[in-house]
Amino acid sequence: MARINCNLSSGVATLFVSVMLAASLAIWRFHPANVLSVQTNSMAPTLVKGDAIVLKHSNLSTLKVGDIVSYRSPLNPNVIITHRIVFIDKSRSVVVTKGDNVATTDGPINVSQIVGQVSRTIDRLGYILDFLRSPTGLITTLYIPAIGIFSLELSRLTKYYLRPTYRLHQST
Repeated sequence: MARINCNLSSGVATLFVSVMLAASLAIWRFHPANVLSVQTNSMAPTLVKGDAIVLKHSNLSTLKVGDIVSYRSPLNPNVIITHRIVFIDKSRSVVVTKGDNVATTDGPINVSQIVGQVSRTIDRLGYILDFLRSPTGLITTLYIPAIGIFSLELSRLTKYYLRPTYRLHQST
């Protein structure tokens, strides 16, 4: 009886995790959002290092002075900068941004470089995101549990298929 309960419990847990993963992926697929972690205090006190920001799609017609946007750096497209819009030139499709905690403005940014507009901030979630993206975070939250689940399933399957089978002989 204990073996049945153990197998049933692991089956239910596996099913639950699978359903939650599928639901998360479906929500992410049909409602995509960029979630970034704030790396500097250039936007303090509005955004501080360790905060997470959620970006929504934006275009030139919806942007206004005072909006906070994230854009790809003209010097390094792999770097995303998040600053407040201080000037918009719709005729040239450029915006000028400035960090709240920075004395000077950034150079003109083409609207095509904008990744999104900040729609929500989550205090301190950026630290967790940074940890999860690090090698240590990947090992502790993904690889070790995956190896554990694989090992347990391999052990369970080995015991199941290597157990002795008893057959009843039918007499004629």
